[in-house]
Amino acid sequence: LPGDGVDHGGVTVFYKQDADVRDELTLVPFLFNARVGLPAGPVRPYLLAGAGLTYAHVVREPGASYVWLAPGAEHQSADVSVFSWQAGAGATFRLSPRLLGTLEARYFGTGKAAVLGDTASFDTFLFQLGVASTF
Repeated sequence: LPGDGVDHGGVTVFYKQDADVRDELTLVPFLFNARVGLPAGPVRPYLLAGAGLTYAHVVREPGASYVWLAPGAEHQSADVSVFSWQAGAGATFRLSPRLLGTLEARYFGTGKAAVLGDTASFDTFLFQLGVASTF
Protein backbone atom coordinates (compact mmCIF):
# COMPACT_ATOMS: atom_id res chain seq x y z
CA LEU A 1 0.00 0.00 0.00
CA PRO A 2 1.17 3.62 -0.41
CA GLY A 3 3.84 4.57 2.08
CA ASP A 4 4.97 0.98 2.64
CA GLY A 5 8.53 1.87 1.56
CA VAL A 6 8.55 -0.60 -1.35
CA ASP A 7 9.76 0.55 -4.78
CA HIS A 8 6.93 -0.28 -7.16
CA GLY A 9 8.86 0.73 -10.32
CA GLY A 10 7.66 2.88 -13.20
CA VAL A 11 7.13 6.61 -13.01
CA THR A 12 4.78 7.53 -10.22
CA VAL A 13 2.44 10.43 -10.90
CA PHE A 14 0.40 9.92 -7.71
CA TYR A 15 -1.02 7.31 -5.38
CA LYS A 16 -4.62 6.85 -4.30
CA GLN A 17 -4.91 6.41 -0.56
CA ASP A 18 -6.85 3.15 -0.77
CA ALA A 19 -5.02 1.29 -3.54
CA ASP A 20 -1.56 0.31 -4.75
CA VAL A 21 -1.16 1.54 -8.35
CA ARG A 22 1.74 2.01 -10.74
CA ASP A 23 1.73 4.63 -13.50
CA GLU A 24 3.96 4.46 -16.57
CA LEU A 25 4.46 7.79 -18.30
CA THR A 26 5.59 8.64 -21.85
CA LEU A 27 6.19 12.30 -22.72
CA VAL A 28 6.72 13.69 -26.24
CA PRO A 29 7.47 17.43 -26.16
CA PHE A 30 6.91 19.71 -29.18
CA LEU A 31 8.74 22.88 -28.14
CA PHE A 32 9.98 25.95 -30.00
CA ASN A 33 13.34 26.89 -28.47
CA ALA A 34 15.51 29.99 -28.59
CA ARG A 35 19.18 29.86 -27.63
CA VAL A 36 21.36 32.91 -26.95
CA GLY A 37 25.11 32.40 -26.60
CA LEU A 38 28.38 34.28 -26.56
CA PRO A 39 30.46 34.51 -29.76
CA ALA A 40 32.39 31.42 -30.84
CA GLY A 41 35.44 30.60 -28.76
CA PRO A 42 36.99 27.62 -26.95
CA VAL A 43 34.06 27.68 -24.50
CA ARG A 44 30.69 29.07 -25.59
CA PRO A 45 28.13 29.48 -22.76
CA TYR A 46 24.47 29.95 -23.65
CA LEU A 47 20.97 30.36 -22.21
CA LEU A 48 17.91 28.67 -23.67
CA ALA A 49 14.16 28.98 -23.34
CA GLY A 50 11.23 27.40 -25.12
CA ALA A 51 7.49 26.82 -25.05
CA GLY A 52 4.98 24.56 -26.78
CA LEU A 53 2.85 21.50 -26.19
CA THR A 54 3.71 18.12 -24.69
CA TYR A 55 1.81 14.94 -25.46
CA ALA A 56 1.58 12.63 -22.43
CA HIS A 57 0.48 8.98 -22.46
CA VAL A 58 -0.24 7.45 -19.04
CA VAL A 59 -0.86 3.75 -18.38
CA ARG A 60 -2.09 2.84 -14.90
CA GLU A 61 -1.58 -0.73 -13.71
CA PRO A 62 -3.17 -1.91 -10.48
CA GLY A 63 -0.69 -3.55 -8.12
CA ALA A 64 -1.00 -7.17 -7.02
CA SER A 65 -2.52 -6.19 -3.66
CA TYR A 66 -5.10 -3.99 -5.41
CA VAL A 67 -6.16 -6.81 -7.76
CA TRP A 68 -6.63 -9.03 -4.70
CA LEU A 69 -8.75 -6.33 -3.02
CA ALA A 70 -10.80 -5.60 -6.15
CA PRO A 71 -10.96 -8.66 -8.44
CA GLY A 72 -11.37 -7.83 -12.11
CA ALA A 73 -9.51 -4.52 -11.89
CA GLU A 74 -7.94 -3.65 -15.25
CA HIS A 75 -5.27 -1.29 -16.42
CA GLN A 76 -6.34 2.13 -17.65
CA SER A 77 -4.69 4.52 -20.08
CA ALA A 78 -5.15 8.13 -21.10
CA ASP A 79 -3.68 10.61 -23.56
CA VAL A 80 -3.45 14.32 -22.89
CA SER A 81 -1.74 17.37 -24.40
CA VAL A 82 -0.59 20.09 -22.05
CA PHE A 83 1.17 23.46 -22.39
CA SER A 84 4.85 23.14 -21.48
CA TRP A 85 7.96 25.29 -21.24
CA GLN A 86 11.64 24.95 -20.50
CA ALA A 87 14.52 27.16 -19.42
CA GLY A 88 18.16 26.34 -18.91
CA ALA A 89 21.82 27.09 -19.41
CA GLY A 90 24.73 25.26 -20.93
CA ALA A 91 28.09 25.49 -22.63
CA THR A 92 29.67 24.09 -25.76
CA PHE A 93 33.42 23.52 -25.62
CA ARG A 94 36.01 22.33 -28.12
CA LEU A 95 37.64 19.01 -27.22
CA SER A 96 39.76 18.79 -30.39
CA PRO A 97 39.70 20.34 -33.88
CA ARG A 98 36.86 17.95 -34.86
CA LEU A 99 35.14 17.19 -31.52
CA LEU A 100 32.76 19.38 -29.53
CA GLY A 101 31.37 18.73 -26.05
CA THR A 102 28.15 20.09 -24.57
CA LEU A 103 27.10 20.35 -20.94
CA GLU A 104 23.55 21.51 -20.28
CA ALA A 105 21.01 21.80 -17.46
CA ARG A 106 17.37 22.66 -18.03
CA TYR A 107 14.07 22.72 -16.17
CA PHE A 108 11.03 21.37 -18.04
CA GLY A 109 7.68 22.47 -16.63
CA THR A 110 4.08 21.79 -17.63
CA GLY A 111 0.66 23.05 -16.77
CA LYS A 112 -1.72 20.86 -14.81
CA ALA A 113 -3.66 18.23 -16.75
CA ALA A 114 -6.66 16.06 -15.88
CA VAL A 115 -5.42 12.46 -16.22
CA LEU A 116 -7.47 9.40 -15.24
CA GLY A 117 -9.68 11.37 -12.89
CA ASP A 118 -6.87 13.27 -11.13
CA THR A 119 -4.80 16.39 -11.77
CA ALA A 120 -1.12 15.95 -12.61
CA SER A 121 1.86 17.96 -13.84
CA PHE A 122 4.98 16.51 -15.42
CA ASP A 123 7.80 18.82 -14.25
CA THR A 124 11.35 17.55 -14.79
CA PHE A 125 14.94 18.69 -14.28
CA LEU A 126 17.29 17.50 -17.05
CA PHE A 127 21.09 17.32 -17.00
CA GLN A 128 22.76 16.42 -20.30
CA LEU A 129 26.33 15.80 -21.45
CA GLY A 130 27.08 15.21 -25.11
CA VAL A 131 29.84 14.88 -27.69
CA ALA A 132 29.57 15.81 -31.39
CA SER A 133 31.90 15.53 -34.36
CA THR A 134 32.32 18.10 -37.14
CA PHE A 135 33.09 17.13 -40.73
